Amino acid sequence: MSEQEPLIPDWVQALLQKEAGFEHVTYPSMTWEEKQNFWIGDFHKMMRSSGETSGDEYEGFTGQHYQAWKRIEPKIDEILAKLKDRLQTFDEGKMWRRILADEHLGR
Repeated sequence: MSEQEPLIPDWVQALLQKEAGFEHVTYPSMTWEEKQNFWIGDFHKMMRSSGETSGDEYEGFTGQHYQAWKRIEPKIDEILAKLKDRLQTFDEGKMWRRILADEHLGR
């Protein structure tokens, strides 16, 4: 009897296809301003959600996440630098300390 691969629900497959379509089709067609607004909005949501659940708004700024962001947007550093101007209480130093510490630990 051969082992069967686990079935992936249709809704999960659809979500994965949608995400792949965004990264490879939708995102590359966005203007630079649209890309900046997308990332800044996404970072704001991430920070707000993290703050509400763990009390640490910066927990999502990890070396692993940074590498994933950089793969999608090679100019992510320029966008991260704009966060201090767009989010009132943003601490750029804290963000980079979290990213760099995480990368140093090899996470």
